[in-house]
Amino acid sequence: MSSLIPLYVPYPTFVNILNLQELPINLQVPAVIMLSIYYKSRILLKALYIYFLLGLFIIPIFYEGGSLGYIMTPNFGYLIGLIPLIIIVSNTFQKEEISISLFFIRAFKGIVLMHITGITYLILQSLLYNNTDYIFYNIGKLSLSKIPYHIIIIFPIAIILLLTKKIKFKI
Repeated sequence: MSSLIPLYVPYPTFVNILNLQELPINLQVPAVIMLSIYYKSRILLKALYIYFLLGLFIIPIFYEGGSLGYIMTPNFGYLIGLIPLIIIVSNTFQKEEISISLFFIRAFKGIVLMHITGITYLILQSLLYNNTDYIFYNIGKLSLSKIPYHIIIIFPIAIILLLTKKIKFKI
């Protein structure tokens, strides 16, 4: 359900000190990273498969809807990309003591692999359906414009992990 919740950050201005700016991402990736830290990958992958089944066959809980037709959208590749993200981040936290630098490296790798999976799905889908007109537009809209925000969101997650003593502050 975190895919339906927009992400806002405070952006004060001279006119309105309580101004909130909506980021062009939702809470799905940060929620998956946080869950990957506290739960094992096999549990999260089962939950992700249930999420896929619910979104494809029962209720439209994905970011822009649902149903079996969602497989035809470029967004579905990024949902598939959550699988390597979960595996990489979750397997990092099977060890006893994790440093903040290792967390940043693994979270960054997971986010990059998620986007590579999404881009690959988008390209294969475009080639399969002979619709190559919007490949670069979709790559820019769905990946290149969102990667910086996904990387920035790693910092608040790291602060939460430091406060909950899930990771140690060592480099």
